Amino acid sequence: MISPIKSITVTNHNGETLKLDCFRPAASGVYITDLHGLGAPDASINMTDSVIDGALYNSSRAQKRNITMTIQPLKPYFEQNRLKVYSAFPIKKKVRLLVETYTRLCYIDGYVESCDANVYSKWGRVTVSILCPNPYFREPGTTQSMYYRAAPAFHWPIGTVGNPGPYELGILSDNYQVIDIDYEGDADTGIFLYLEMDGQVGGEITITNSSTHETMRIDTTRVAVMTGQALGAGDAIEISTFPGGKHINLIRNGKTINLISALAKDSDWLSLTVGRNQFAYAATSGKENIVVRVEYAVAYVGV
Repeated sequence: MISPIKSITVTNHNGETLKLDCFRPAASGVYITDLHGLGAPDASINMTDSVIDGALYNSSRAQKRNITMTIQPLKPYFEQNRLKVYSAFPIKKKVRLLVETYTRLCYIDGYVESCDANVYSKWGRVTVSILCPNPYFREPGTTQSMYYRAAPAFHWPIGTVGNPGPYELGILSDNYQVIDIDYEGDADTGIFLYLEMDGQVGGEITITNSSTHETMRIDTTRVAVMTGQALGAGDAIEISTFPGGKHINLIRNGKTINLISALAKDSDWLSLTVGRNQFAYAATSGKENIVVRVEYAVAYVGV
């Protein structure tokens, strides 16, 4: 049987890597004989019994992921290869697994729960258990999308020797403030927003994902009170909605200022859902002075 996994590369907390190649195990001196926990994680569904038939749905969440693997050290350097596994999977420490299949390259972070070997057995295999707080796999790197103030109008067919064109010309438009993102992952994910100010912005900044009906609002008056200066050219607001790393910061003159208190209490932490997502932004005044970048990493429920 051909392995559906081409390789798994583990990186430990010291940045040391060990590639477990499923087709060329001699290169690393070890190979995987058994592997579990790469499918979709289990879900916890919370319900309340009711006077009517059945129950009432309250909430749901994906549980943490447990990845287990059995690793076989190879001869003639049997003991050295076993120790190599201990070093790659140090207990209690954080590791990253980069999984390569025939269609995907993705990673997941976790903590080593155990790394146990039966030294006196014939094979001396090592059993490793990794607990992943965030159960989703992610693609390396991120995808970026921009809100542009200039709406494309037409192409100019004539170019130069150094730049043959065609040139795309555009016009400034107050209506060009919506961006469509066709998210191809199979798990919802957080996003990174970067709002750059080209001029003064006042009142309330509103960012909405009409596909998820989530809205985030930032009070710029509160920002002025906190910092002693209104939002203006050169300022940038950095927003992360990734679970475990949520924050809102103002970047001004190279300094970072926490803006979490400027977020409206009824705001949502925006997310990307599977399929089409349509983001839009508005501001009470100066909306034409805002350029928005949306950045995200594709998430998968399994490999």
